[in-house]
Amino acid sequence: MSTIEWSVVSDFHKEARGYRPTNAFYEGWKASTEEEKDWLWQMLTDEVDMQIREQKRAEKQAVIDFEEDIQAIIEAGAGDRTTALRWMTQDSKFWHEQSVEHWVWELGILFTDYGRELVKELMDIVTFEEWDLT
Repeated sequence: MSTIEWSVVSDFHKEARGYRPTNAFYEGWKASTEEEKDWLWQMLTDEVDMQIREQKRAEKQAVIDFEEDIQAIIEAGAGDRTTALRWMTQDSKFWHEQSVEHWVWELGILFTDYGRELVKELMDIVTFEEWDLT
């Protein structure tokens, strides 16, 4: 692992823990043996793997929650999915596709297959406003 540039270790640390390593971590890394560096690298790898699993679990739950919201709105009188989505988005302003993507991102599902399909679906449902640059 010692042949890995510090910038790679720093990037991976940030991915694993959400922040760049401290000076103490850097000094510890420099002073570590190959075996210790391998152990530290594996620890960061395990943390990244855990975060990925947690993110996927949270995304699955967010899709379930969103589908339950749609169903509740349909049962409350919307009658169908398209109308429910129209009602859900009616208080939001959309100027272009990125606005739609942002709305879906706030649900926590943009980077899922479901989220990408939802963006396509919403593109035909939402009303786009003119972007006033004045």
